[in-house]
Amino acid sequence: MSKSSMGANCLLVKKSGERREQLALKEAFQRADTNGDGRLSVDEYYQILRDHSISTTKDEIIALLDIADKDHDGYITKEEFLFGQAKEEQQEKANLAFNALDRNRDGFITKQEMMQTTKRLTQKQVDAVFNRNDEDGDGKLSREEFTAMMCRKK
Repeated sequence: MSKSSMGANCLLVKKSGERREQLALKEAFQRADTNGDGRLSVDEYYQILRDHSISTTKDEIIALLDIADKDHDGYITKEEFLFGQAKEEQQEKANLAFNALDRNRDGFITKQEMMQTTKRLTQKQVDAVFNRNDEDGDGKLSREEFTAMMCRKK
């Protein structure tokens, strides 16, 4: 498979994979949230891991909560659970797609590179992508601009 095909496939797989991943994470959260309050306590997190034969200690769960608990309220909310894990994966996928699209390896994606790599996009669609995401107006997408675009909540 050529690098240009990989880039196009990365973009297409991103959408369908994200939907399945988010659905699986939502279901996992609902199973773990035994009292239905929309957030996971240390005990709920610990119990769901034990139920799935994942060996851990409450201290390890507390350390995990310290990382994932963005608002520091002592609980993992549904949003923290869903988007905390997914964000790292999204950034990794965005990085792979960026590398496939940046054909000359200069650290930027041009409209020409995007058109050459993603055969399914029209010029109008590529123009719209750049109009919306080229924040500094230089006619190119930097790695940061591209990653922000790929990781943006729908």
